[in-house]
Amino acid sequence: MTIKHIHSTALLCLIWVLFSCTPQSSTENFADDLEFAIHEVEYNYAGFPLLTEEELAEYEVMKAALRDSVDAGAYLDYEAVGHYLAWFQNPHLRTSYIEQTNLWKHDVDYSSLFSYAPRKMSCKVDDETYLIRFPSCSGDPDEQWVSQSVQDFQKSDCKFLILDIRGNGGGSDHYFEPYLELLFDTAAEVEGSDFFYTKKNYNFLKKYFPQMKRLALFRNKQKERVMWPFVDDTFVELPSVSERPVAAALIIDNAVASAGEQLTLILRAISKRTTIYGRDNTYGCLDISNFRSVNLPYSTITITIPTTVSHRLPDRGIDKEGISPDVRLDIPYPTELTDNVDEWVLWIAQDLKQRASNVNL
Repeated sequence: MTIKHIHSTALLCLIWVLFSCTPQSSTENFADDLEFAIHEVEYNYAGFPLLTEEELAEYEVMKAALRDSVDAGAYLDYEAVGHYLAWFQNPHLRTSYIEQTNLWKHDVDYSSLFSYAPRKMSCKVDDETYLIRFPSCSGDPDEQWVSQSVQDFQKSDCKFLILDIRGNGGGSDHYFEPYLELLFDTAAEVEGSDFFYTKKNYNFLKKYFPQMKRLALFRNKQKERVMWPFVDDTFVELPSVSERPVAAALIIDNAVASAGEQLTLILRAISKRTTIYGRDNTYGCLDISNFRSVNLPYSTITITIPTTVSHRLPDRGIDKEGISPDVRLDIPYPTELTDNVDEWVLWIAQDLKQRASNVNL
């Protein structure tokens, strides 16, 4: 089985930039944007059928209150759409215009704690340890840089690797494939996902991913709003195991989300040589994903509608708590995280060596 077959998140995220719009003025039917968003969510959002009876009751109260607020002029309609989508607490379900981070579940504001702007870098930490900082799966760093970082590590003769993904909020899975191939050492099953079939969701896949093999399963379906296989649970077994690194670290933080979390889960499954370090859990934004984008009819603001549900649900989802590290760091945050070798990297480099020496005793 090749890496190409194990994608289960973020295939559609980069389409966002094709649709993102700022609000345009309109003089009539402007408030209907909220009703349009409600219909999109209730009919096409893959997470909507998962709401419990208690959650549905709360949802109806929230929806009625928002409608009343719009009628009373307390919200512009697109502001109400932002609050409406934020109720679901899924950053994959959002609007491009309203700042919603203060409406989502609590997260750690690293920028208020220290100088926080992770940037790509690939360098030696010391004679035995190499650092690759990979802060995004959205094209910066690009595929060429990722491949080069692997080659640079291999040329370094370092025994240990630190893969630092702090700040990696996601994008597309294919950017991290070379790191899976480098760190693979044990076959394991990786969970797939199901696709919430509606005509709108299907037509979006057909338009932007016409070569996707799964399209044949969805074609000519008569019954809507049902789940169909999207990515199978996959037993990942790569053809070779690299000799180095002998041990590796993956550094996470609360800004790691979506495809960044997918990388974390896959490495936890297929790489026994990799230890996950962090002080905080990841954000928790992966279980319901693979969104399509659509513009509200009057304001033309873009909203996103997730179309797939992970097989981890309902019992093994990660979105409520995020992914916990293997080693929870009880040390201060670094003074700066940019393209520098920070205090955490230095501490983890020593810890990797200590762990390796204990194994050899």
